Amino acid sequence: MINQLLNILSLGIRPLYEKNLTYYKVVKNFREKLPRPQNNATTIKEGEREKIGLPLLKGINVVNLASFKTSISESEIDQFFNKLEYFDYSFILFPNYYKKYTSNLMRFKPNAQNGDFNLFMVQQVLKENPLKPLHPIHVFIHHLKWEIKLTSRVYVWWLKLNNKNKI
Repeated sequence: MINQLLNILSLGIRPLYEKNLTYYKVVKNFREKLPRPQNNATTIKEGEREKIGLPLLKGINVVNLASFKTSISESEIDQFFNKLEYFDYSFILFPNYYKKYTSNLMRFKPNAQNGDFNLFMVQQVLKENPLKPLHPIHVFIHHLKWEIKLTSRVYVWWLKLNNKNKI
């Protein structure tokens, strides 16, 4: 009886969840095509910066794009950005969240002039980040914790209470 009731409830939510899941799958499939960590661009250390003649600025990472090796074609990159640009946000949970995520990615759309840098930045943006989740369940939990006022106030109160006990 309980299983049947849960199935009926999930059928009502499924169309909303399904759109979120398709967005996640588009991003996940592209993320898998990007270079592995061993082929990723390396950061230039402080000692190497002085040899090259770059100024030493604290808090700024300098990246060596010559070590960035990718086998992804321009058509795959264009296809990914077109899918995101023309994604249908109707009947999706938290559409503004996904639109902001897409607009952030669109800032780094690779072009002929600085394609390696933009592709590197897209890879950095697409990394799994607990503060900017993409999986539909994690996005829902993120909104419960931080975006919805009623639940976020309770969560912040609970965090403060736990941090006082640790001190």
